[in-house]
Amino acid sequence: MTDSTGNINVGLVIGVSVSGAVITGVVATLIIVCCCCRKRGYTFLRRLTSGRQVMVIDRDEECANRIDILPHMKIADIKTELSGSETLEVEKMRLLYHHDELGNDENVDIALSRRRAKTAKITLQKLIKLTIDATPDRTCELYVSPQHDTVGSAAEIVASSLRINQEHVKFEKPDNGGDILESDSTFETCGIKSDTRLKLMPITTTAKVFSREGKFQEEIWKCSPLSTVTHLFESIQNTVDPDKQALDIRRARRRYFSSPQKCEQDSMTVHVPANDTWVNADEIAQDEIHTHAQGVFIIEELITVSVEFPGGKIMSCKVYPCDRIKDLRENISKRKNIPVKYLELLLNAGDAECLDDTRFIFNCNRDKLYVKPVIVDLLTDIGLIHQECDPTGTVKDLKEIMRRVEPRAILNTTHFIVKEFVSTEDLKERPQHEEHEENTPLCLVRKVHISHNKKIHVIFPSGRDEIINCHLTMTVGQFRQTLHEKTRCPLHHLQLSTSDDQPMRDEDLVSDYKLLDEDKIKVAAIPVWVTIDDERIEFQRDALLSVETTADDICAQRDAVVGCLEYFHEKQNLWRAADDNVRSLPLHCFRELKIRTLKTPLSEST
Repeated sequence: MTDSTGNINVGLVIGVSVSGAVITGVVATLIIVCCCCRKRGYTFLRRLTSGRQVMVIDRDEECANRIDILPHMKIADIKTELSGSETLEVEKMRLLYHHDELGNDENVDIALSRRRAKTAKITLQKLIKLTIDATPDRTCELYVSPQHDTVGSAAEIVASSLRINQEHVKFEKPDNGGDILESDSTFETCGIKSDTRLKLMPITTTAKVFSREGKFQEEIWKCSPLSTVTHLFESIQNTVDPDKQALDIRRARRRYFSSPQKCEQDSMTVHVPANDTWVNADEIAQDEIHTHAQGVFIIEELITVSVEFPGGKIMSCKVYPCDRIKDLRENISKRKNIPVKYLELLLNAGDAECLDDTRFIFNCNRDKLYVKPVIVDLLTDIGLIHQECDPTGTVKDLKEIMRRVEPRAILNTTHFIVKEFVSTEDLKERPQHEEHEENTPLCLVRKVHISHNKKIHVIFPSGRDEIINCHLTMTVGQFRQTLHEKTRCPLHHLQLSTSDDQPMRDEDLVSDYKLLDEDKIKVAAIPVWVTIDDERIEFQRDALLSVETTADDICAQRDAVVGCLEYFHEKQNLWRAADDNVRSLPLHCFRELKIRTLKTPLSEST
């Protein structure tokens, strides 16, 4: 350096150099001392930087350690320093500040910033290591404070680690017969020491097993909450039937019901599905049991149930024990091809009450069920009959029944007719009915009219007898139509009455008049206007008589003969002489006749 005169000040330069060297040496010495004193944690350097300390209090040992705080120092660093002064692993330490646990990654200054005292106090809790055996191949390690942590708080940590509900995490006391550690007890109270292995208590689930012989078994199965559904099935197989003589779970139907209910069966409470919502167990085979602990597992093989029909026929049905009556009815319906609503099942033959659709097959406790007969109302020639019939029977079977009920039907089996009806009034309103085919199921007919054809004699006023074959399901109007088609007589001229002169109305059934074989029906005479020698007279005559016969009959009553015969031609609106063709026509073809008579016979006049 130079002074004001420009000369170099050599002494000053040497002094500055010496001072720099001294300072450098002092700093180096401090660094060496701090490195040598690492066990005390840079005490001097910390005091130079922050001047704060943390007091770690060990209440178990009733001692305390002071640790100087460095900038950016973390809680993990404090644990590391303590592990040097204490024969304790870092994992077995827990530091608390005002009852709050300090995390390893927290900054010491930030964590302790709530109190600006020169020395902050934190508490040291010594932890023990526990091993939790969840499954034979799955374990969980846990560090707890035996004096301060409860079993319940440890269960919460294990449940979070294993991802199961805390309610399924319960610890079994080691070597104590399967007793459970109380959740509000500390591990020290339970006598748990370090490096102890605890087991998870198995949870319970309900399983109903039905063998192929129909034997029922319901048990509460215990297994680890982390076991799979497949493992549960294997345990059931090995317990129930290890030789697979009566049950093979691999081919059995396996189902799971999440919302079971209880019912009484043979003085025993059993779990049954609350509704028909179920899942195939194969879909949840890899699920852990704790997710289905509240439900019921159903394992069932097909069983044989006999169903007897009213006619004595027996049908065997393959069903599952937990199928409902509704499922069995649908099975029969598909095989017999008749609607389900006509198939009602009974527990015993002759019961009045039918089985409810929601009832389970196993709950019936029967190898045989009965089909309720349908009641067919038969309107026959001898009256109304309520006949019990097999709902799967046909019209042909009904005919055979009626041949036994009404032997007269055997006389004319070729005209044996079955017609549907609802009531007598219904037949009157609907006179046209088609005959049922012989293979029509009786459940589709239900109400029928059965009759064989009968011979009815129709007597005209002239004494003419016409025989009409009819069944008594015909109305009087239909009967008149049949008579018209046979005689060609206009319907308005066919006014019918019974043999005792009771008028017959078109809307009535022929059966309403209780006619028997060979009974007679009378036809009323029709009015005919005849002008005889300028005298116009009304006569009641048979509509089927010929014109010539009618004229001769009228003239004979007057001791005369027909001289001239004319008829009124309606289309031409004039009178015309009756030739031989006209004379042979029936009387109902003409509205009015005109006769000129001869007073004496023709032989005498000549």
